[in-house]
Formats: sequence, structure tokens, C-alpha cells
Amino acid sequence: MPFSAKRRFFYLISSLFMCLASSCADAGSSSESGPNRTFGDTDRGASTAVKYKMNYTYRGDTDSDEVYYSDDFFRDASTEYNPHLATLSCYAAKFSMNRGSPNSDDDWDFFDAQPNRVESFYNLIGFTHFASNDDYRARTSFDTIGIGCAYKYVDGYAVIACVIRSGGYFNEWENNVFLGDGSKSDMMHEGWYNAANKTLDFIRYYISTTRIGVQKIKLWLSGYSRGAAVMNLTAGILDNRFDSDGKYSFGVEPSGFDTTLDHDGLYAYTFETPQGANLLSSLKHPKDPIYNNIFNIINPNDFVTKVGFAAHMCFTRFGVDKYITSKLNNAAGFDDSRKTVRALYGVDNAWNCDTVTIYNVPTTKILVDITNFVTFAVDLVTTFVDTGTTILPGFFEVDGTKANYDANILTTIVIDEISDRIGSRENYKEKFEGPARLFVRLFVNDYTTGESFAAWAGALLKLGLLGIAESIFGAAAKVVYSWFADDDEVAFFDQLEPLVWAAARVFSVFPNEVMGLLAGISDIFDNHSTNISLSFVKSQDSLFIDAYNAEHADDPIKLCPLLGSSTFRRIRFRDFNDLGVYDLNDGSKQQVSVDGGYFGSSEITRCNSGYAVGYYSYATYEAMELFLPVHTKLKVNYTDYSKKLWHEVTATSYYYSFCNAQKPNSDYYTHKYVMYNEPDEWMGVDTRSNIFDPGE
Repeated sequence: MPFSAKRRFFYLISSLFMCLASSCADAGSSSESGPNRTFGDTDRGASTAVKYKMNYTYRGDTDSDEVYYSDDFFRDASTEYNPHLATLSCYAAKFSMNRGSPNSDDDWDFFDAQPNRVESFYNLIGFTHFASNDDYRARTSFDTIGIGCAYKYVDGYAVIACVIRSGGYFNEWENNVFLGDGSKSDMMHEGWYNAANKTLDFIRYYISTTRIGVQKIKLWLSGYSRGAAVMNLTAGILDNRFDSDGKYSFGVEPSGFDTTLDHDGLYAYTFETPQGANLLSSLKHPKDPIYNNIFNIINPNDFVTKVGFAAHMCFTRFGVDKYITSKLNNAAGFDDSRKTVRALYGVDNAWNCDTVTIYNVPTTKILVDITNFVTFAVDLVTTFVDTGTTILPGFFEVDGTKANYDANILTTIVIDEISDRIGSRENYKEKFEGPARLFVRLFVNDYTTGESFAAWAGALLKLGLLGIAESIFGAAAKVVYSWFADDDEVAFFDQLEPLVWAAARVFSVFPNEVMGLLAGISDIFDNHSTNISLSFVKSQDSLFIDAYNAEHADDPIKLCPLLGSSTFRRIRFRDFNDLGVYDLNDGSKQQVSVDGGYFGSSEITRCNSGYAVGYYSYATYEAMELFLPVHTKLKVNYTDYSKKLWHEVTATSYYYSFCNAQKPNSDYYTHKYVMYNEPDEWMGVDTRSNIFDPGE
């Protein structure tokens, strides 16, 4: 479903200065044998699954979906990934979301009806005795969390389903940027940690007040986005409470039974999950096998799965991460996977999730004629408020110095730069948390009318532009800014100054990438769209593949892999401008080639699928970004013959180990080392090489 203008706008601004809020450095399973192990090719429960048609209408807005259910989904141990249960869990999260907005700030019918959709879903597949907490039927606030539970009997067990409200939570957005300093949350994300404990308390309350009538229970948890982050912590905390026999007691329920849960009976599936666990927590390491009943399905192209920040703050996820195919982690299967996902998503739906266009930001033209920037700013504000679309001035050009950049590459670059600008968790708490909470509190709420949205849209977009102006004009930016902002806005933006400076510094280092993010923000954030994520999950589910192929025998689709890793290597070069990458497993086949010059620009002459390279030419030095897969043995040759001022020949490798984060330090998600560093090298041509082996 396409994003509204309001949502597109919010994501645009959030991305420009921090994007710490999550509707929101990854870590994956330490139990997988390699980065290309596939999942989704089993048929557990397929033969007994029944198709149900779900139709739910509220205020003229109708959901029509087909889901498959079988009791067999809960007969296998929860540590075995089940693609059918994964799809069903994603649907549960979808139906937990609010549809639309309240008509006014006292629209109590809307608030009271919030959990009705998920109750209908649970009833459809045979789960009854639905109950929700008070927060689910109340107007949302900073610290609310909607929780819904129902149960059914399977083989003498009571299978309790529990879902977190995963969308349309309005005022709870402020809670997403409430990291805290860790002292009250065992170093975990404080907002989500508090919500996770509320969830555990409600499950215990549900059991203590519902006449389940059996001793043994199984627990099925699901959530999406913010709901996923909370449910990931809920399951992680619970996994630490099982005794040495793998059992946990929830206490006595009304029938007089002491209800117990086995470790193999905890089923947790989360989707597009931000990072709320922390390596510095007192709990067992987030990738310990004890968490192998938690599965997080992640799209590498989704911006919000990369926050909270791994670098400097040590955030990660509990459990096993499963990754959707992207150009870096499975280039060979990328086209087939995208064909399948597009077919399941629907040919009539626009979708450009993976592709991005990087724009050249001609700062010289802006500096020569300051009216260029003012005209650009005014046009951008006016157009976005009126239509929800982003425009670029005619003097912006497509950046021809980048090859194969997708949303994963672009967001990785921006996220890394943002995390470096923010630094430690203490620095975030001191300087950024207050402005970030103010920002989301004022903009993302459940009582913004059309008129106030237009006013805030214009004001907040100007804030983002002020950040860009800061990076170009420095202190003079406020003079420029005063040309298109009134006094009240200037006073308000003074409170958000840390965000402005963060935006300025990110833009000053990667201006082209920031403008590419702004220009393509709607498409990029479609990677976080519920319906697109559902299509990804269904693409790994044989029930949906077989049903589609039965109706499209002339053009069938393939079952997609779900990978155990999204690991890649990023190498940053400075003044190494001749570059060659060779696949040693394929007869030393050349994959990437960049030709450089002493003083001029370089030229990308080759960049095959599965690799990405970007060239940056600055006034005093030159730089390159190289992104490599790690599933093959590679040789990288590089030559230093840039002769610009302040010449500094360096090459630094970052190994993004998203499948096995082991070190509790600020750089835990990389194995970073300097391959070559010779700042005084001025003469001659010196070719060097490194071998990268996936087994290292």
C-alpha cells in the first residue's frame, strides 16, 4: 500500500537528521553453517493447512487476505524455523495495526476499536478468549503498549498467541527514541525494555484470569517494527528465565493448574526488527543458542532494522536473524527472488524498493549564487507540503561516480556516518534524546489535523534544509534560513539545534548520498512497508508459491531462499584510485575495475552484479568506497598515484559480521583493520593487494 504524503514526509525528515525513531550492524544466527544456507523449503504442516479468507472493514477501509493455518505449526520444536508459521505470524502483526487515524483528539470509538482487527484474525484461525490490556483500547501516549492475547488447545497444550500493536501507534513514537542511559534497563533500549516487561506482566495476568484448564502451555509471540523490537526483548528476557530443565512457571491459573512453559514451546517471530538488545546487558550473549527459538526476518534494504545503533552503543537483537535476498548477499538469486516477490505483491502495485539514484550536489553553484539554495528550499517545501513528493532543482545531476548502489549500500553509509556523529550512548542521552523526543512528540501524534500537518510539514522540512545550509554556509546559514522562516520557527528550531548540526555534518561528508536519500525516500522506506514485507515472507512459503503457480502455470515463480547471513565487507580507500577486484574461485575473473589519474577524476570501467563501488573526488584528496560479498575468495589490487595536496594513502577494511557478533565493544559489528597506511608516500606507483577468504 503506498505511503501517504504525511508518512513520506516524516520519513524524509527523520532520515535527514538521525532517524533514530523506529516504526523502527545487525547480528544473525551463530547456529547457521554459512551465509548461503537457505530456509523456506520445508513443508511442515503444509499437508494439513487450511486456507482462511479474512475480510475486515472499519470506517470503509477493508482488509482482504488469505491465510493458512494448521495445528501442526505448533507440533515441532520452536527452535526449528517454520516458514508457514512465519507467514502466519506476519499476518498477526499486520492485523494488530491500527488502520487510519482518529477523526479528532476525543474520538473514543476509534481508540476503543483498536484491538478488534487482531481479535477477528485470531478468532478466524480458532484462537478464542481474546483479551487486551487497557493500553490497547486507550489513546496512545509516551509509555503505552497495546497487547492482545488469545488461545486454543493443541494436543493437550494451550497455545497462547500474543501480539504487540505494531503500527498506527501515534504518540508511542516518542518512546522509540527513548534509549535511556541503560542504568534502568540492564543496558537495553529503555523504552522497549519497559514495554517488554509490561508484555510479560500481561501474559502472566492473562493466564491468571483465564480458565485455560491445562498445566502445559505454548507461547506464540509476534510483532512488526516497534512491535517486533518489543517482542524480541520480551522473548529474550523470558529465555533467560527458564530453569536448568528448560521450564518456566507462569503460576497458578483459575482452574488450579500451575501453568508451565517449555523452552521448545516458545515460538517468537518478529519482522523488520530494530535493535533493542545490548551486548553490555547482564543477560546471556544475544547470539547464545538459548535464543534459538527467536526468529527475526530482516530485509537488508530496510533502514529501520539498522537502529538503534550497533557502533558505539552496542545494540543488537536477541536470537536468529534471517535475511531476505539482496544484491550483496545473494546476487545470483536476486532476479528470481524479486520476480517472485513482485508477483505475490501484485503487478498493479508500484514498487522500486531496491534501486536508488544518487545525485550530484553542485555546492559550487550554490556558493556562487546563494539564491539557488533559497529557490530550491522554497520549491521543495511548497511541493512536498502540497503533493507529498520530492523535487530537485535542474542544476542537480545524476552522480555517475557510483555503481550498483542499492538501498542497503546507501543506508549503511548514512547510518554509519550518523552513528559516528552521535557517538556514545551517554552523548546521545545528553545532547540528542531531548530534541529527538520533542521532534516526534510534536509531529507524530494522533491529533494532527490537515492544517497543522501542512504547517509542521513546512516548518520541519525547513529544519532539514537548515542542516544542509549549515554544512555549506556555516554560521551564515541562519541568515539564509531567516529568509524563509518566521521568528517563531527560528525559536523552535533553536531547541533542535543538535539535530540540525547532525544533519549538517552528515551532509558535509556525504552530500550526494543524503540527496539521494531525500529524493528516493518514499521508495527506500517502502522496504519497511507491511504488505511488501508480507510478500517477502510469502515468497519463502511453499503454500503461497504452490497456490500462485496453480493459477499461473504459464509463468510460474520459484520458492525464494531465506539466508542465514547478510555479511559483507566494506573497504574505504583514500588516495588509492586504481582498483581491481578478482574472484579467485572463478579463474581470477575480474569483478570490479576503477581507473584513476594523478590529479583528475577516476572512471569505473567495471562493476559486476553483487559488488558496489563509489568514487569521491574532493578538493584536497580522493576516496573510494568498495562493497564486497564474503561468500567467495577475492583478491583486491590497489595502486596509489593520486598526487593531490595533503596526500594520505590509506586503505581500511570493515568486515560487517552481521551473523556472529561476539565482541562487546563500540566496534563489535566490524572486524576493522588498516590494510595500508603511508601518509608520506609521494612518489612512484606502488601496487598492493589483499586476499579476502570467506573462511578467515
